[in-house]
Amino acid sequence: MNPFKVIKTETEYRAALARFEQALKVPEAERSYDDMELLSVLIEQYENAQYRIDPPDPIEAIKFRMEQAGLSQKDLIRALGLVRGFLRSFPVSVN
Repeated sequence: MNPFKVIKTETEYRAALARFEQALKVPEAERSYDDMELLSVLIEQYENAQYRIDPPDPIEAIKFRMEQAGLSQKDLIRALGLVRGFLRSFPVSVN
């Protein structure tokens, strides 16, 4: 294998992904797991720098999950044992 280096460009990133995919095709008994681990760390480092995903807003995350589950504000109130006025910041209608 070629020596490893920090991934700095999209071209290097794509080459690293291809290299990792090739490593997965090698029979398990012949794989260099140390090399695969190092390559995966380099790929992850590049992805974290270039494709950052910010955490969601907590309120929006709750609304989204409620919509997915078909829950209403009343369901949330019952589940959390809250007073209705507290949920004014959750204008979700899923009926």
